[in-house]
Amino acid sequence: MSIRIASHLIFWLLYVTLLSTLFLIRLDIYDTAIVVTGLVCLHAGLFYSNYHWIVPSYYLDRKVRQYWVIVLGLVVVVILCNRFLFQTYLGFDQSNFRPPILQNSPDTSFPGRAFGVIRFVPLTLPAIIIVLLSLVLRISTHLRTQDQEKEQLRSAQNDAELKLLRSQINPHFLFNSLNNVYSLAVNGAKETPDMILKLSAMLRYVIYESNVDRVALSKEVDYLQSFVDLQRLKDHELQRINTRFRPASFQIAPMLLIPFVENAFKHSESLPSEDIKVDIDMNCSDDGKFDFTVVNSVNTTKPSANGMGGIGIENVKRRLALLYPDRHSLEFKEHLSEYRVQLQIQLT
Repeated sequence: MSIRIASHLIFWLLYVTLLSTLFLIRLDIYDTAIVVTGLVCLHAGLFYSNYHWIVPSYYLDRKVRQYWVIVLGLVVVVILCNRFLFQTYLGFDQSNFRPPILQNSPDTSFPGRAFGVIRFVPLTLPAIIIVLLSLVLRISTHLRTQDQEKEQLRSAQNDAELKLLRSQINPHFLFNSLNNVYSLAVNGAKETPDMILKLSAMLRYVIYESNVDRVALSKEVDYLQSFVDLQRLKDHELQRINTRFRPASFQIAPMLLIPFVENAFKHSESLPSEDIKVDIDMNCSDDGKFDFTVVNSVNTTKPSANGMGGIGIENVKRRLALLYPDRHSLEFKEHLSEYRVQLQIQLT
C-alpha cells in the first residue's frame, strides 16, 4: 500500500471517528451510522471530484473563474443533500445542533449567542474545509510532480550529453593512436607489433569496459600507463617521462584523465625529444580525495599549435561539471617553461 493511499485512509477514519463521537450524543447508533455514512459519502465525493477532476481541468488550466463557479455549485448541492439527510430522513435540524459544551448554555450567554449567529456553520463549514483541503493537496501534488518531471528531464539530458561526450572521446583517441602506429610502421620499427598489442588492449578497454558510469581506478591507471608506454615506443629519446600512480580501491568516471595526458605530450611536441619532460602524479587518500597532477615542458619560443585547450580538454571540463558538481577543482598554470594541470576530485 502506498503512502498516499494510507494517508487518505487514515484521514477518513479519523473523520468518521470525529463525526461518530459528535452525533452519538444526540442520535442512537443506527441513526448515527446513517448520518456518518451519508456525510462521509457527500464529503468524499466533493473531495475527490475537486481533487481529480475540477482542479486539474479548471484551476490548473488557469480557468479560475469557471473553477469557483463549479465548486460553489457543488458546495450548494452538498449542503442541500445534507439538509435532506437530517431534516427529511431523520427529522433532525442540523442547523440547530449544538455541541455538548453548549447544551445547557442559555442563548443570552456569549457562547450561546455566538453559536446562534453561526448556527448554519455545521452545514457549510465542513464542505468549505473539504474544498480547500483538496485544492491545497492537489496543487502541492501538481507542483511536486512538476519538480520530479523536471528532475527526470534534467537527468535524461545529462545522460544524453554524457553519452555524446564519451562518444567524442573514442574517435579522438583512435586517430591519435593510429597516427603513432603509422609513424612506427613507416620507419620499420621493430616495436610496431608491441605497439599494436598495447593499442589492442587499450581499444578493448575503450570499447568494452568504459561504457559504464564508473570503473575501478586501477583500470584507468592501466590505460594511462599503456598510453605513456606507447609514447615511449614511438620515440625512444623520451627519457624524462615519470609516472607515479598510487590508486586506491575507488571508482572513477572512465576516460576522464587521458585528455590531460594527451595534452601534455601535445604541448611538448615542438621541443626536441631530449628536452621533453612529462611528469604525471596520481594519489588517492583513504577518504576518497583524488589528486591528479600533470606537469609538462613547453616551448616558450614556439607555442604549440594545439594551444592549451582543444576538444579533449573542453570535453573533460563538461564531464567533470556533470559528474562531480561541487566535488572537484581544476587548475591550469603556466610558469616559464612548464605547464601544470592539477585536478582534485572527491570520489566518495
